[in-house]
Amino acid sequence: MTLLSRIELGSGAATGLCGLTVAIVALLRTEPGELSSLSLAEFLMVLSTWVTPPLLVAIGSYFHVWRWKAWGYVLLMIGGLLVLGGSLMILAADSQGHEVERLIMLVPGGLTAATMVVAMLVRGSEKRKIRYANGRS
Repeated sequence: MTLLSRIELGSGAATGLCGLTVAIVALLRTEPGELSSLSLAEFLMVLSTWVTPPLLVAIGSYFHVWRWKAWGYVLLMIGGLLVLGGSLMILAADSQGHEVERLIMLVPGGLTAATMVVAMLVRGSEKRKIRYANGRS
């Protein structure tokens, strides 16, 4: 396993863990009245919005490094685009006085961007290895 693969795996795991942590912190910081007024379907929708995309990044980076390279790369990129889209929506939202919460919620986006860049580098280095092994330069 190369250094880039290790970095991809570590940043993917950190993205998944950070997404789960942000979701838990967001749920703990909501007002008790707001949380109790949510139905189970709404609660699961909010939780899956914050947890599923970072977990796709984590699972995709694992599969890209260890198992099914192409499918792992696709999972990682789909989850990454979802996380980055959510981060852009957070940046676009007008929430006066909640700058710290917005910054905390942007952390998974930064980790995802780093994971995606490293995955692209790993994929490029793997293609170069295959080309050199086949005798092409």
